[in-house]
Amino acid sequence: MKLRENEYEETVITLAREIKERQARRTVELIPQYLLTINWADSRPGFSWPVAYHVTWVPIYDKYVVTQSADCPDAYGYCDFAIGHFSKTDDFVSAAAEEIRGDWAWQRDQLCQGSWAYLFASGLIDEATAIRLREEVWDDEPA
Repeated sequence: MKLRENEYEETVITLAREIKERQARRTVELIPQYLLTINWADSRPGFSWPVAYHVTWVPIYDKYVVTQSADCPDAYGYCDFAIGHFSKTDDFVSAAAEEIRGDWAWQRDQLCQGSWAYLFASGLIDEATAIRLREEVWDDEPA
């Protein structure tokens, strides 16, 4: 961002962990699958509060783990964390959507969180499903 003539704001990159060389040969890669990205709000033009959701199969535990990733650690002190898990199922997208709905309900009840503003992008969870989940959680609140 240009502040004054020949002066720029420094960009800071936050890493969740130190990047190390792989110690062992893996037989299974843990690959997150993209679900959706919402924007909680715009504090001003160009300053959004997006959260991306992913689901990852963790074979050693025979579970799927649902995670959320924010752009910065301002809200909770971390950028990424798990919000739920569920057992192996053929319909893992619906199960992941239910975990997300549960997290939104928890945020509504425990943190007085209002409804998210809009969908940035959809992945395995489509726009219609995301909006339905939002309406289930915030049924009496306008978007």
